[in-house]
Amino acid sequence: MTNQKEETIRLEYPEEACTGSYQVIRLNEYHFLLRCNDPFIEALSYGTVIQAEVHASEKNTYVFKRIVEQSTYTSEVIFLPSQLNETELHAVGNLIEEAGGFWEVWFGGMACVNLPIGSHLNLSEALNDRITKKKNYL
Repeated sequence: MTNQKEETIRLEYPEEACTGSYQVIRLNEYHFLLRCNDPFIEALSYGTVIQAEVHASEKNTYVFKRIVEQSTYTSEVIFLPSQLNETELHAVGNLIEEAGGFWEVWFGGMACVNLPIGSHLNLSEALNDRITKKKNYL
């Protein structure tokens, strides 16, 4: 799947009566692999395969139909520690990516972290280690 092109689609989620933009990889005409998380709809998380159809009256919008395949990633929302700057947070993000995961910042002070099921990365420990090292350096 690494050679497949990521694209952005507009997706209506009728159960919540909302529409949003999602990064996806199109698997076929009706199936999409989500490459992002929805902060308000837990079912729409990174790595989930969904079925969606073109909206009847809005041709540039899809309508969510069902989940085809659950994500093989865990999902955790964390508050970003104010003691760490952007560069230090990116270092933790690199650890997440090296573990095969994905992370994205929401609303400036929160992050959603997705790690493969069975990952041994301890996110709290990684953040606390950076905070401790910074305190000891100062």
